[in-house]
Amino acid sequence: MYKLTQKLKYVKNQVKGWSKQFFGNSGQKLAQNENKLNMIEEKLLEQSDSPRLNAWMNRLIRQREKLLLFNQKYLRKLKRKEWLVNGDRNSKYFQRRANTRGKKKWVVKLKDDCGMWIKKHRT
Repeated sequence: MYKLTQKLKYVKNQVKGWSKQFFGNSGQKLAQNENKLNMIEEKLLEQSDSPRLNAWMNRLIRQREKLLLFNQKYLRKLKRKEWLVNGDRNSKYFQRRANTRGKKKWVVKLKDDCGMWIKKHRT
């Protein structure tokens, strides 16, 4: 059993390094992508008919879309994990989430057919 735990620790460290190298800090990658896009836009203003710059810009835009999609999926998984750990029980967290959702759906005023806003309740 000792050998197995040592091997698992070794694999864990190797996977951490691979994950950091492969995925890295996605926020930092987005910032770098944004800087490159800004630089290319400036160059395109000077040389608008350059096919190389246009192709580079299209590649960077596709890369940015992939990074944004990855961030969205990653954050969704984190929210789900947070909900599974803290939510779905009659806890403070669950009550806070339910109350916040209820407040967002509260109707404060309505607009009638004439375009006038109605704030008071009419019977």
